[in-house]
Amino acid sequence: MFTGGTRFRVKATGPILAIVLAACGGGSSVPASSQATTPAQPSPYSVTAARQAQSELRNGFVAAKVYFTDGDTYSGFDAGAAAALEIEPAVTFVGDEPASTGVVSINLARTDQIVMSTLSGDGEPFCIGEDLSTGTTTFGSVDGVGASDASACSGDSWLSSP
Repeated sequence: MFTGGTRFRVKATGPILAIVLAACGGGSSVPASSQATTPAQPSPYSVTAARQAQSELRNGFVAAKVYFTDGDTYSGFDAGAAAALEIEPAVTFVGDEPASTGVVSINLARTDQIVMSTLSGDGEPFCIGEDLSTGTTTFGSVDGVGASDASACSGDSWLSSP
């Protein structure tokens, strides 16, 4: 290992650089297997895309709650009845269709149950479901298409995730 006081610059690349570093004691002295690794962090785009999808679902859910408050039922709150659009024109609603980006699918609208889902810009599904008979609201990570009841909205909760 070079320990002299003279500094010099070596201009080398590829195999030559590797030989020079090895001869001078350069490079990492810690085995690769013992180097610390950091957990993968979601990309800023992924986090932003998830937040946008979650925001769309929240806005759709607020519209559903307004509809329920006015009629004491979720029945009739679907894309075909146009009630959703009248309450929240900023959200694009469709009936029970597979989740897609920028659209809130109303997968189930019964007297006391609702399920809605959407897809983030990077393809991650999100859903929100409520069952008033049990008093549960779920924030899941699945596409709610074809839901037969509010429990269809399942998976990891996005309430506190990125």
